[in-house]
Amino acid sequence: MDAVPVTLSLMRLFAALPLPPDVVERLLNLRLRFSTVRDGLRWSTPEQWHITLQFFGDVHEEQAACLQAGLKRLEGYAPLMVLEELGLFPAKGILYVGVEPSPSLLSLHRQVVTVAASCGLEEEPRAFRPHITLARSKGREGHATLRKLSTPHLPAFGPKLGWSATECVLLESTLRPEGSVYTVRARVPLGDQPEANGGV
Repeated sequence: MDAVPVTLSLMRLFAALPLPPDVVERLLNLRLRFSTVRDGLRWSTPEQWHITLQFFGDVHEEQAACLQAGLKRLEGYAPLMVLEELGLFPAKGILYVGVEPSPSLLSLHRQVVTVAASCGLEEEPRAFRPHITLARSKGREGHATLRKLSTPHLPAFGPKLGWSATECVLLESTLRPEGSVYTVRARVPLGDQPEANGGV
């Protein structure tokens, strides 16, 4: 009798930092300022806002368990986070808000990469560029809107806003027509104090 092939259950996972209420409020104001009815963009919702530390892609259950265990061993105080100006990823049709790559944030990113490697997951080939995705182009109209926003440059959106990220989350991404839906698979406290001399 032929053996029945085993089908592994796969999950699209990534590690991310959630946003505090005052940052969410700032982003809501930005969306209100720039979005229009026929701008050709799909604007992300507060439930979708986060700062990705590393995208792991499709992983099986054993790798997911390995990630959860490894992330619980992250070390160091809560990294300093500071919002930068608006920016574009033209090739991907993405409008985003940049996040300053502070030393503590870069250190946390490297720790997550190390955890992923111990679970047999490769580092993303692109350089780590912390940001929060605000909108994605849905086609020609959306790309035209992004071109307008980038000419001559995107305006600043107020004074810098800083905070300390006290939690890392392991999120599962489910793709749907209206956009990705994220489910928290694990929460990891990052410490109860900001890095030394942190703040804005």
